Amino acid sequence: MRALAPDAPFTDSKTRKSSIRRKMHVEVLNDGVAYLNVVLTCNEKLDMQNLRTAASSMLGNLKLISETIKEFGP
Repeated sequence: MRALAPDAPFTDSKTRKSSIRRKMHVEVLNDGVAYLNVVLTCNEKLDMQNLRTAASSMLGNLKLISETIKEFGP
């Protein structure tokens, strides 16, 4: 979560603004397993494509983070 938090979920290259919001929190279960919960939302139907782009980008970043942790440790 700390690796993803500094970056905005999406910024339009033309307007440099975003109507996409991201909420993240970590849930730790009794057995010690942790889950990263992410909610991406947008206001307008026109932003659905940007929402898809933001989700795809975030999943790519999560994959890279997971592979790095697996290779080098936490």
